[in-house]
Amino acid sequence: MASNTDSGGESPGIGSHVTVKGGNSGSIQSIAGHDISNVSQVTGAHGAAETPDVQTLLASFREELDRNEAKLQDDVDMLRTIANRVDAQLAANERTPSALRRMAATLAAAVTGTVVQDAGDALSQAIGNLLN
Repeated sequence: MASNTDSGGESPGIGSHVTVKGGNSGSIQSIAGHDISNVSQVTGAHGAAETPDVQTLLASFREELDRNEAKLQDDVDMLRTIANRVDAQLAANERTPSALRRMAATLAAAVTGTVVQDAGDALSQAIGNLLN
């Protein structure tokens, strides 16, 4: 269920918010006034991501890297390395939560200010949710 009014039932305006409850999946269309595309936020009912959710976001992140390779220049190799390490951790029989946390933090820092920031941030968040 989504609501675009505050608890007083007034029309949305300054300070209004959207509340989303339960298991939801959908495309993000605008965040902080910036239009974005090809990024989805996928979470379970309690905010915890599942491995397939993270793998889906990882595939989308790799597509964004391919699509924006020229704009990323030297950063693309580093970002692909991070993606490969995340993939290896997801496939491992015994994951190392501390390694995944470091990868999520490194990814979030590495994509800041790049054309793949939205996709990278979504992946980083999903990795964090996977560990919760």
